[in-house]
Amino acid sequence: MTEKKKISFDIKPKAGVTANVAVVDWPTDVRGVTTDLRKTLRSTAQQINGDAARLKLVLETLSIGLGMFKAKFIDDKKKLARKYEEGVKREEEAKERRLKEAELQLELAEAALEEQAKQVAKMAEAIKGKE
Repeated sequence: MTEKKKISFDIKPKAGVTANVAVVDWPTDVRGVTTDLRKTLRSTAQQINGDAARLKLVLETLSIGLGMFKAKFIDDKKKLARKYEEGVKREEEAKERRLKEAELQLELAEAALEEQAKQVAKMAEAIKGKE
């Protein structure tokens, strides 16, 4: 299971990041989740071109994006928890059905054994009666 740690959505700019968009040191992303985002961020950084209004627009957009990430994360966590609980419930219901089926099979087997015992008793009486 993955390590659980608190996620902070209170993000501050990382110090020491270079202005050269070609050599920014990104975190390792083996799954490629952020590939498109990184490309867009590099392109957007180049388009700001020292314009304060563009920077403000980008920062507001990033702020909304962070809000969206947080909302989506929380919503997805709730959905995963619900799916997990539904899975647990389905498994418990399946166990209950299997138990009831086993109990029914046991009752049928006991009834068949009783019937066989009666037949054996009749046969035994018939044999005694012939002797």
